[in-house]
Amino acid sequence: MKRFDLELQIFLIVAIALFAAAPALAQMPQVGDRITSFEMAWVQRDVGEVAKRAQAVAEVMLGRKLTYEGIEKSVRESAPTDWRTSVPDALELLIRYIPERDELRLIHTELLSVIDARQKIDERGAIELVKKAIEELDRRGVVKASHYDLERAQIGYHRVSAGPLEGTKAYDRVTEYRITLRRVLNGIEIANAGIRFSVHASGQLAAIRLGGVSVSSKTAQGMESPMAQGSVQTRKVSSEAIERRFYESMPENAVPEVAWSKVLYVMPEDREKAVVEPLQVFSYSTTSKVDGQAVVSRRKVVGYSLTDAEAKPIDFTAPGEVEADAKPRESAS
Repeated sequence: MKRFDLELQIFLIVAIALFAAAPALAQMPQVGDRITSFEMAWVQRDVGEVAKRAQAVAEVMLGRKLTYEGIEKSVRESAPTDWRTSVPDALELLIRYIPERDELRLIHTELLSVIDARQKIDERGAIELVKKAIEELDRRGVVKASHYDLERAQIGYHRVSAGPLEGTKAYDRVTEYRITLRRVLNGIEIANAGIRFSVHASGQLAAIRLGGVSVSSKTAQGMESPMAQGSVQTRKVSSEAIERRFYESMPENAVPEVAWSKVLYVMPEDREKAVVEPLQVFSYSTTSKVDGQAVVSRRKVVGYSLTDAEAKPIDFTAPGEVEADAKPRESAS
């Protein structure tokens, strides 16, 4: 099953479960507003294209030029399966590309092994570094900066601390900021496309993961419209009606605990190409009593149509369906 690694585990980035903590900055479509469906696909890239993208990302990470021929040779010798290879003139970098997810990961192994470095950058500085990296990746044609909103960044941390089991810590500091961004499509995030940066405490980029589903669209006046199949519809179902339907769907003795609910585009990961419209998506588990004991279900993710009140909910965690709490393909542009 193809999956974009929504923690971006996952990468690129930080799991879809973190959507709950992300600020809801954009105005979501209300009843009567227009919503757009887009054709989406998992892009199949040839070795040359992968190598060019890897070279660009590596040069952004290191801030210096690298030899394309060496990278292309390493990539070619490792393809076409799920592979990993090193960069000939930067052996501290490892490249991994997952073809079925169109997911590219670069990791600075030496930098990530340093956990005792003094913290030279704070969260704001890490975000500014990511902003500059996205602008440079845009200039090089790897991603489009307009597809990402730093105000929606999901920020995770890797910390180290030392001291006695009981008593004052000798030190406690951040060694790595993990900043995840989802691809935004007319104000709505795409669940399985994005980019994740690892910023080391020393103020250097330690890893970049990007990839995921690609959207067939064109942009005019800041808005995207379908280039291939797709359509513009009107939202007819309110969030309140969807929420009632969701709770009414629960088994009689089950108490749901909703981790988050969000309007998202979710590309079915078991399809190579599909026309996708935004859905109201719930991530939840249920607690039931069995022989007097509380039993908690596995996490489930379901989506409800915004345009058809009678449409069957899509279970993204059912066998054979996309697993939205899983990992995206490392976030696509």
